[in-house]
Amino acid sequence: MFRMRLGFKYAKGYHFDHDKACQKFPCKPYTADAFQIIDFVVKAMNRDDYLTVVGGYRVGDKNMRTQFVFMLDGGDDPDDLDKRSVDLDSRPSIIAAQSFLSGPHIYVLQN
Repeated sequence: MFRMRLGFKYAKGYHFDHDKACQKFPCKPYTADAFQIIDFVVKAMNRDDYLTVVGGYRVGDKNMRTQFVFMLDGGDDPDDLDKRSVDLDSRPSIIAAQSFLSGPHIYVLQN
């Protein structure tokens, strides 16, 4: 839906890392408990620190596992997008959530 609206095929951002979260809290990745942690993280994030939340899989992921991604930038060329820098100094909630996030990575946006 997001890709269709803005025309982007790829996103650069940070995804919620189930394994990291379940090292901090007693849960199993990709279970209801882990998804409750996602809810907590989303509510704690400053909405101005990311463009939107999207579903996508990392470029090169053969399993194409959809990730919950805080999108910081978008584009149609994954190599160009990868070269663009990400200014984390102006995104303090992204920095604060590093215990739960992995990135920045490039993701193929899902329809």
